[in-house]
Amino acid sequence: MPEFVVQNLAEAAEHLEKALAAARAGDVAAFEAWVPFAYRKLNAAWNSRALSHQDAMNLDTYENRCRFPIDLDDFFNA
Repeated sequence: MPEFVVQNLAEAAEHLEKALAAARAGDVAAFEAWVPFAYRKLNAAWNSRALSHQDAMNLDTYENRCRFPIDLDDFFNA
């Protein structure tokens, strides 16, 4: 698995921990702030999983890879 994917998964986990702590504390604003960051990192990891290291590190395509994966429909509609 490319290191970029692992890094993004680790960062997503950190963001989810912060979102979880905010939810437990009843801090809606913090929860709503952290969840989108977690999604971006999860999306980037998923959308970069088959890329070469060089392609995964390309910042010109990073924003597109942060978008919700369109190929997940295959998993949910099976």
